Amino acid sequence: MSSHTPIVETTAGKVRGSVSGGIEVFRGIPYGGDTSGRNRFLPPSAPAPWAGVREALEFGPSCPQMIRAEDPGIAEWAAMAPWRLGMGAQTGLSLREGTLGEDCLVLNVWTPGSGHAKKRPVVVWFHGGGWSVGSGSRVAAEGSALARHGDVVVVTVNHRLGAFGHLYLAEAMGERYATSGNNGMLDLVAAITWLRDNIAAFGGDPGNITIAGGSGGGSKTWTWLGMPAAQGLAHKAIIMNGYLMWHRVTIDAATRATHALLAELGIGRGEIDKLNAVPALQLVQATKSAFAKLPAIRAFPSTLADGLWFAPVIDGKVLHDAPTEAIAKGSAKNVPVMIEAARFEHFDGTAHKPFRWGWGNEAELRDYVRANVGERADAIVDVYRQARPGASPSTLLADIVTDANWRLPAIRVAEAQCNAGGRAWLAHYNLDFGTFLAMLFNNTHLFGGTPLGAVAQQVVDAGVGFLQRGDPNHPALPAWAPYSLKERAEMIVDYNCRLEHDAWRAERLAWDGIR
Repeated sequence: MSSHTPIVETTAGKVRGSVSGGIEVFRGIPYGGDTSGRNRFLPPSAPAPWAGVREALEFGPSCPQMIRAEDPGIAEWAAMAPWRLGMGAQTGLSLREGTLGEDCLVLNVWTPGSGHAKKRPVVVWFHGGGWSVGSGSRVAAEGSALARHGDVVVVTVNHRLGAFGHLYLAEAMGERYATSGNNGMLDLVAAITWLRDNIAAFGGDPGNITIAGGSGGGSKTWTWLGMPAAQGLAHKAIIMNGYLMWHRVTIDAATRATHALLAELGIGRGEIDKLNAVPALQLVQATKSAFAKLPAIRAFPSTLADGLWFAPVIDGKVLHDAPTEAIAKGSAKNVPVMIEAARFEHFDGTAHKPFRWGWGNEAELRDYVRANVGERADAIVDVYRQARPGASPSTLLADIVTDANWRLPAIRVAEAQCNAGGRAWLAHYNLDFGTFLAMLFNNTHLFGGTPLGAVAQQVVDAGVGFLQRGDPNHPALPAWAPYSLKERAEMIVDYNCRLEHDAWRAERLAWDGIR
């Protein structure tokens, strides 16, 4: 590490970072106040000022969550499927989610150079993990390589998750908690507000901020685009494999989930002091128990443990509409959006019981799809069978589930943006390499490299172009037209990248009215 130790003054005090490979790194900077105790279910507050210089050398706490280093089997599970967590096996959960705490409103900054001399594009990464797990310190989004390659400032954020960020308490605990179903999203608004006021000191341009996220982070980005409180704070957005961007949590559904959790804890209406006193990890465990007693989401089960309970709530205050509906009404009209989905996104065949994954026949496939989507199941399976005549029933199920939960919702967001007169670019990753999040961040080397070579470079350069000017086109990529309802252009990211038009027309029409 260089002997140079950069110091930056923020609105709450000075922070000291480190330098690695020519990139200045600041970790664990508070952008909000402590959310424990009486602040647990309240909107975020400003960070408490500090005297002197605060060391910003270590990642801050992650929100308390179900995935913890000390849990039996977690390390083995992570090693088997490191791409799911956005981390490499060499990193280990103990280094990334081992420090948990409710004082978790912190962010990390990677910059080619602090100071006001240069204004660089800023990308703010919303981490994945559904709405209940994860942190901004996952290795796929380690910011050094992207900051160096693109001359951009990279920021990752921790915020409240699960019940801490999305337990709707207005009905049970009173109007003071009217936003509690969306506090995790309000945390992200607080983070971008902090960046607006401070990022210039880190060498970033507060007038050129892109929010981005993958999986659950993609859904956070999608939700952000529908929030009135977020308008004007970010200037571009990247949604990568947004996690089930069709689901909605109504006040009634959120209240049902709240009652289930309070019952697990033995807490009654109005007993907010008692709820605030519950130890954090006990609250996490009670949330996990409550999940098991709540109904599964309809139209194919989620492959994550939380389903979509304790997620953002359409509460009429923070969220007035489902995000796609808000986007169609113009909430993101002035925000260029790049939307990406991937082949067999998040698919886990073992989650789809009673279908016998790997063994199920055509009749069983049709029965399973019918149980989830009803009378149109045969018509949907017919479309997929006609387009894939040699595919096994299990392969067809992977395509059907991926389209229902990821690809079609991504198309609907692009359509909504077009309907509002905004600009969107749509991409599909037709690759088996799982860590395409690492491709965006130029971090494939952290996962042992990839044979994709030039394709990975095309992806990162498209991302850098979008961060710089709101357009992913660059000379090494085929011309990429924005999405339109007439042409429906979509970049197919493959060993030979190509632009196709309405590539999944039959499937898109088959799902019309369902997705």
